[in-house]
Amino acid sequence: MVFVDTAYLVALLNRRDDLHPRAEALARIWARQGTPNAIAGSVVVVGAGPVVMRVLLPSGARTAAVRLLVDGKNVSGTREGDWVRFTIDAAAERRATFWVGVP
Repeated sequence: MVFVDTAYLVALLNRRDDLHPRAEALARIWARQGTPNAIAGSVVVVGAGPVVMRVLLPSGARTAAVRLLVDGKNVSGTREGDWVRFTIDAAAERRATFWVGVP
């Protein structure tokens, strides 16, 4: 299980944040832990409301159409080069799972 706090998300999304390089490095480590065609994980949302995720696509998914699942349901996202951005709507202190990969 991975706990993601708001500071990490802000650093990952804000390229001018001093911690952006470290947050991006962590995202790359997560990408290496998946398969060549997919990556999965989970987050526990500290406060209720939507959380924007930015995930580095696995190497096998960078040139293909990808599917995004949050808690087993299809969600839409936006490709940004080798990255994909999507939103997780979750209640406070509730674990949400995600999967990004080639269908």
